[in-house]
This record gives sequence, structure tokens and C-alpha cells, in this order.
Amino acid sequence: MIGKFLKLPYTNGVQLVFSPHDCDHGAPLIVVIGQRTALLRYIQRPEWLPALSTVASLLSESDIVGPLPIFLVPGSPIRRVAICVVPSISSRHNAPGRPDVISDMVSRHCKHVPRGLSVEIHLVLSDAAHAYSSGLAIARAMPLYSRKSIHNRHNPQTNGNAQPNTQTDTPPARVIVSFDTTSADGESKDIDLDTIEAACDGSRLSAYLVDAPCSEMHTDMLTNECGVLVKALGGEANHVYMQTIRGEELQKLGLNLLYHVGRAAEHPSNLVILTYAPPGLAVNAQNGSIVFVGKGIVFDTGGTCLKSTESMRGMKRDMGGAASVLGAFQTIVRKRMNKHVVHAVLCLAENQISERATRIDDILVSFSGKTVEVNNTDAEGRLVVADAVAYAARMLNPSVIIDVATLTGSQAIATGRKIAAVYTNSEAMENLAISAGRHSGDLCHPLPYVPEFWRELLFSDVADMKNAVSRRDNCPSACAAQFIAEHLPPDFNEVWMHVDIAGPASAGERGTGFGVGLLVTLLERIQAGAEVRDRIPGSPKRAFHEIAHPNQERSVVSTARPHRSNSGNNINNLESNSRVIYGPNPLNTLAAASAVNHPPTKRQRGGSPVGNNTPPGPTLAAPSPLAAPSTNARYWETVTRGSAYKH
Repeated sequence: MIGKFLKLPYTNGVQLVFSPHDCDHGAPLIVVIGQRTALLRYIQRPEWLPALSTVASLLSESDIVGPLPIFLVPGSPIRRVAICVVPSISSRHNAPGRPDVISDMVSRHCKHVPRGLSVEIHLVLSDAAHAYSSGLAIARAMPLYSRKSIHNRHNPQTNGNAQPNTQTDTPPARVIVSFDTTSADGESKDIDLDTIEAACDGSRLSAYLVDAPCSEMHTDMLTNECGVLVKALGGEANHVYMQTIRGEELQKLGLNLLYHVGRAAEHPSNLVILTYAPPGLAVNAQNGSIVFVGKGIVFDTGGTCLKSTESMRGMKRDMGGAASVLGAFQTIVRKRMNKHVVHAVLCLAENQISERATRIDDILVSFSGKTVEVNNTDAEGRLVVADAVAYAARMLNPSVIIDVATLTGSQAIATGRKIAAVYTNSEAMENLAISAGRHSGDLCHPLPYVPEFWRELLFSDVADMKNAVSRRDNCPSACAAQFIAEHLPPDFNEVWMHVDIAGPASAGERGTGFGVGLLVTLLERIQAGAEVRDRIPGSPKRAFHEIAHPNQERSVVSTARPHRSNSGNNINNLESNSRVIYGPNPLNTLAAASAVNHPPTKRQRGGSPVGNNTPPGPTLAAPSPLAAPSTNARYWETVTRGSAYKH
């Protein structure tokens, strides 16, 4: 019930509830979904609805796959039962539980549930391992955002432009989901419903943010929603922190790519860093942090390379990566996945056009220190992600960086509209992502990792690189991913993976919440000890950098910008006083460790969380005054004792 949890203003009010008991809940519509053999066992159980046994002959004699005819429950003229048969065969690149089919079936029967009514869905599983992907499939079929008047006149959160709230006593619609995992020998396996519910809430939140238009979910409003989420998750008391770098402050810190992409918009660019830093991490001190980076272009006009009307339609969904990362972050905190420090970095911008817009041929200096010749302002996503990834690599001490972005339209050509494309410097991470995708239903497939092929396509005569390739017939999705990789520090010896979700982030006109299940599953398996590094001499990143660069001489000069070396944490020329903090910020320890001790700014002493232009929406509690740097260091020492952060 994530809408109620966060007080989201425009929802259809449909609550998704997971029941631990597979029984008759008395709903007017009953939907039973499963593979044929499992359904035959299920409908003949004497304790279940007697009416289900009437379709046993139809199931056993027919080869139908999909929904069977809806029939009435005897003795109850208002109750209906729908039986949906899931194929028992899946290809090797598909999820074995066929969540794609389940999502389509649920959408057909339950997409528009009237207020005050309820639907019960019974998932009959032949394997309990399919419960996670099946639950997420239902969440994808239950979008949350709605501005239909029939929904919003019941919603007390709507603004004065909506119809009066005259029927608040009408209960919301409810979809009750239960699982049956009884095998042929009568044994039933337990299911972690808490994880499924938290992941489904994250997926629905992600889809809500994608569906909301830019007029309601611009950069400042999305930043504000992040603050609301942090507060709802318990804030500092639950070891959840938020840091925001906004507008001109980005330029002061050297995040010029992110700054210039959003410079022409009414609401400036934001870099939001959410941190979950649970105590007691000394036993895993050598692991470093896990960083998820999300692309958050809240609307994309194409900039001076203006899109056509048809191409611009639906560009509110270009922030699907940031939405997925935010949804996964709330799931991780709610499930207390506390074996690593976890950062969610959201790079938020609106690619608008005005006299302040970035022009073609402009040359920008990135946070990594490399120069970028802009030859396509409509290839802005890789610019903001490159800055965010470079920032994460240098400032957040990661052992794994995963960026998620609706980066290239060509991704759907390469891997399809339902399968994300991954590009990583680690073959072990690549295999883990494919396995996690099949488990969660968020399918992914690797792009060819050949930096020596793609790097030369980014060649520039006047800068270190261009931001877009000149030819679109040579795996442009991999070239875009390689552009991001170029901004990792030369001494970055850890694992990096890029996930392009341009196709699967939406289905039709709706967001899908794709990526939440994938990220949560990846973190679960990493924390369970899954190998993400290649077992070869040297690091994959070092081998990556040894491949000749066509601009190598200029690159060496341009990377002279200070970065963390193996011998120390030299973070020079970074103005930590331009940070905007919600509560005490553990990231200040990095600055303290490198002797960058600046007095707290006005905002750090308790000023406006986002400057003078605080976005409308739910009001956050005033941030607590920051403790002195030494106090922060003492607090963070309890988390980082034993070199949890490598210096």
C-alpha cells in the first residue's frame, strides 16, 4: 500500500494486499492462475470452492493456454470465477514462471477495479521459487497513478482543482493475492511475503513516478518526494540519510555535464544521494558500498536538437532509471538488507530549450576531468549518468556500481522491449544479472563488451570524446554505455554495470516499475556471497584501461583532476560547503578524512532543504543541526571501524 505509505496525491486507490492464507476471501471476482498440472490438483481440493471442480474436465481435456470462460459460482449470482492457464514451457532466456503471461492475465481481469469492490487472485505455483517474479508481475499490471476524476474526487490528497471529496467513506478497491505452493506429494513450502510485498510496493512507486507528468514531477518535486520517502523510512533513526546538490552548486563541484543538461529548465538539475548505512558493518568492512545510479530526465525535449512531436510524446518516462533505483532503495531499507552500505544516486534534470540551453559544438568539462564535445543535445542521458557515476566512484567508496537508465531507443532493437540490455566490465556480474533477471522477471541480456570497438566511435578532434556516435548502425547502445565507462577513474578497480531499460521501462502508455526486482535480487545475491568479480589476474577495470584510447594523449592530460589514489583519499578542490543535507550526513566523513573541513553553511545549519525555491508538496521536518565534523566522525567510526571505507 505504497500510495497510503507516502501519501501520493493522484492515485486510483487500488490497494495490493498479500495474504498469508490461501482461502476464500469472499471477493466478487476470483482469479485463479497457474500451470495446468498444478491447477488440476488445486481445483479438486475439497476445502476450496466446490464450483472449481466443474472446470476440471475442461482443463484435462483441452489444450487451452490462457483464460478460460468466466463462470458464476453456484448459489451466488454476483460471484464470478476466472481460470487462467499459464504455459508450462519457457525458453532459456525467459523466466521459468512466465511472469509475462501472468501480468497480461491480471491486467485483463483486474486493471480497472471499481472503488469499494475487491478481487482475489490465487497464484497456484508448481515451484515456490516463482513466487517473487509472479508477485512482481501482478504489481506491473496494477498501475497506481490516475488523474481520472472518478478516482480523484475520493482522494483527500488532491488539490483544489479536483472535485470535492464527497464520498470518503467509500472503501478503496482491494486486490488480495495469495499463493499456493502445494506439490504433488502434498508438501507446501513457505514464501517470504514481506520481501514480495516490499518489492511490489517499490515497483508500483516506480511506475507511479514514471506515469506522473513533468508538471507534477519536475526535478524539485521529485527531490521533495525523495525527502518524504526518507522521512517515511525512519530517517536518521533508521540510518537513512539524504544529500542534495542543486543548481549552481553542481557547477561549483565540477558536475558540469549534469548542470548544463538542465540549465535551460525552470527547475534546475539535482543530484540526490540517498544512503542506507546500518550499524555493525565492521565484519564486512572490506566490501565497500553498493551504489545504484539512476538517470532521471523528468522530460526530454531534445534540447537544441529538438525532437519531433511524435518523438517527444511520452518523454515524461525518461526518468525510469531514477524511479527504479528509488523503488529498489525503499525495498532494501524496509527489508533491512544491512550487510553493505547502500547508496542510491539520482541524477535529475529536465532537457529543455531556451537561450540558456547547451548548444551543439559546446565543450564541457565533466566531473571526471575529461572534456566532452556535445554533438547531439538529445543524447543527454549519458551526460548526466557519466557525471553521477564518476561522482559515485570517487566519493562513495563503491565495490559495485550499477547504473540504470532509459538511455537509448536502440536498446529495444538490440534486446527487445521486454528485456533490458546490460554492459559490464565483469563477466561474473553479467552472468549474475542474467540469473537475477530470470528470478525476478526483470529480464536482461548482455551487450557485447568490446571497449576497443566502441571507444574509437567517440573520437573527437577537439576534445577527449564526443557524446554521440556518428553512425547508428554499429551497436549504439554499447557505444552509449562505453561513454559512461570512459568517466570512471583510471584507478577504479571495482565492478561497474550499466543497465539500459529504455524498452521495458514502459508498456504502452504506462510505466512498468521494471528494474526494482532486478536490483533487489542482485543485492540479495551479492550479500549472500555471489561472486561478481572475474577470477583473472588483475582487475577487469585495469585491463579495460590498458586498451589503447584514440585520444589517449589528451585523456592523460585531462584526467589530471585529483582523484582517490590507492595510497590515499585525495579529494581536493571539492567544495563540501555546497552540499544540502537532510539531517547528519555520513558522507561528510570522506571530506573529514581528507582534511577538507569547511564550516557548515547556512543550509547545513538548518536552512531551506532546497534553497529558496522549495518545491510544493508534503512539508518535511526541519533538518537537524549538523554536529561538528569530529562528532560526525565519531558517529561514523562505529560504522566504518575496520576500514569499511578504504582510505
